Amino acid sequence: MTTLLIATRNAHKVGEIRAILGAQFQFLTLNDFPNAPKIVEDEETFAGNAIKKAVELARWLSTD
Repeated sequence: MTTLLIATRNAHKVGEIRAILGAQFQFLTLNDFPNAPKIVEDEETFAGNAIKKAVELARWLSTD
């Protein structure tokens, strides 16, 4: 089974993604990684916040 990491702590958002993608995946969220940094989403757009979160989490993963 393929495992996907959904880079959110928002349970509602995770539920929506699970409903779309179905049962063929195992899902992990940032709640499964208590040491993951909390990212302030202060960009002007959804895309800007997504990029910021991806970059900061990638940096965290590469140094962990």
